[in-house]
Amino acid sequence: MNKLVFKKYEFNNKFSLLELLAFKWKHLKTRELKNKFEWRYEQNPYNKNNPFIYVALNGEQVVGFRAFVIQHFMLRNVLYKVFNPADAIVHPDFRRMGIFSKLNEAFLTDLQHETNAIVLNTSSNNLSTPGNLKQGWQSINYCNRYGFKINLLLTFKNLFGISRKHNNQFEEIIRKYKDNKLIFTTQLRINDIVTLNRKNRNINVITHYRDQSFYNWRYAYPNQNNYFAYYYEEEKLIGYIIFSKRSKFQFMIEEYIAPTRNIFKRLMCFSSRYFRISIIRSHVFSQNEKQKFKSIGFIFEPLKLMTTIGKIRLPFLVRPISLYPTDNNFLIDNHIDIRDSANWDFAQSAIH
Repeated sequence: MNKLVFKKYEFNNKFSLLELLAFKWKHLKTRELKNKFEWRYEQNPYNKNNPFIYVALNGEQVVGFRAFVIQHFMLRNVLYKVFNPADAIVHPDFRRMGIFSKLNEAFLTDLQHETNAIVLNTSSNNLSTPGNLKQGWQSINYCNRYGFKINLLLTFKNLFGISRKHNNQFEEIIRKYKDNKLIFTTQLRINDIVTLNRKNRNINVITHYRDQSFYNWRYAYPNQNNYFAYYYEEEKLIGYIIFSKRSKFQFMIEEYIAPTRNIFKRLMCFSSRYFRISIIRSHVFSQNEKQKFKSIGFIFEPLKLMTTIGKIRLPFLVRPISLYPTDNNFLIDNHIDIRDSANWDFAQSAIH
């Protein structure tokens, strides 16, 4: 075995890296694996053709891989780069050699050239969390969890094939509600959604900045099975939900904006009816958001039960870019603590 070299990814590492990724993305064919890698990292509009991917090399062979998806968040009028650890794998023959930690070290060293940057880990697990905590990550103060809204009648119909099949080609269904209009479609209305996001942004929390570039990239990957519900008032979009179809029975909420409980409830109820959704699933990131979903009939998985059956839910991990962060480094804009879930406005569409 050669001495392992840890470095930032270069194009000539790609073929060997994709061979290693095949251990992780086993369900993908070679072409699909390449497309997913290129979409997630090389086509990301925020990395300026400089993806934050780190590899461990044994000669020319990539034996370790750690990659970060860059997205933009805003607080007040300051734009922050948020680095989301997305994929990591070590070749089976090279495990228990500290490769994962050394890849993290290479990444954190590079970050010392960045300003207004945060590292947010949304995929922590029992294996990686202890090492991340040793390297300066800390837990956010809310254990994110999943909520569900179940339509028993549609579940029965979908189970026995009574419900009509989904048609991914339909243009739209329009439902008039008093002076308002609800539209259900598989088409993304980027301009309207970007305008609403800009208008709706809470400047006092760290908000995922979803601009034109984000939507052109995030929903460009093929076969995502996305469905869109829009709520218009006097021809202006005032609310929406983006779903991804995960199975015959289950849709996941990717993101949403709903200014009132009634609008949120109407969007949810009519989406279930027109998209024929048996189970709507939502990933919830704060106590306030949990209460919002409970108010329209969602139920939430009990964390103790999930732990008992082996599906452990852990909080997100976050860290500033300092190599050896202190408590003060976790405060931005003088007093906003990045460990407090109430200081974030997050969505499933930001997770990779």
